Amino acid sequence: MLCRMARTPRPSSAAPRVELPPGTRDRMLQMAIDAIERGGEASVRVREVSDATGVSFASLYHFFGSREGLVEEALAEIYVRSIRDFNIDIGERIARCESADDFYRTVSGLSLESYSPDRSALRFQRLSVLGGVAGRPNLAVRVASAQDASNRALAGILAEPQRRGWIHPDVDLITLAAWTAGLTLGRVLIELDPLGTNGAAWNEMSIATLIALAKGDLLR
Repeated sequence: MLCRMARTPRPSSAAPRVELPPGTRDRMLQMAIDAIERGGEASVRVREVSDATGVSFASLYHFFGSREGLVEEALAEIYVRSIRDFNIDIGERIARCESADDFYRTVSGLSLESYSPDRSALRFQRLSVLGGVAGRPNLAVRVASAQDASNRALAGILAEPQRRGWIHPDVDLITLAAWTAGLTLGRVLIELDPLGTNGAAWNEMSIATLIALAKGDLLR
């Protein structure tokens, strides 16, 4: 009977696992965001991101799957940040309102700030991301989820004013939040042709409509 020879284990051919520095993914993502903000999606170059962060292509693909995955993640983050920057202190300011008139003045002031030329870049960023959603179902889901979360957060802020009677009880707060988001983005249309539209008149008309809607004056 032949004796079986003990097999000597072969050395593994797999490459040793490399531990990347903390924050590597965030740095790659930020580089892609910076590139998009400078020159659009075409400015995102995998080699430049890899060289600047000191990681291999394999690591980049590990985090994002592909260049397209990196671009989609960057676009989604741009949208999320633009919403966050718009809504940063709405809750605190509305919470300080002590009367209906105080609430309407606060809403008017917040609206003027959201329409401000200083926030024009944020509006264009959001529209740019929305334009990139076509043919990208994963990005569409991310953007829709971010917008839905924003709408629900604003609806939650408006729940107390509605309870106090400052917003008509028949007004659906989530729908109102979504409508105001669309109204704000719509201001880009007059910013494209500032000489053709009276911006101050647009602001006044928009705010008057918003207040009338909140009061229930426009409900059937």
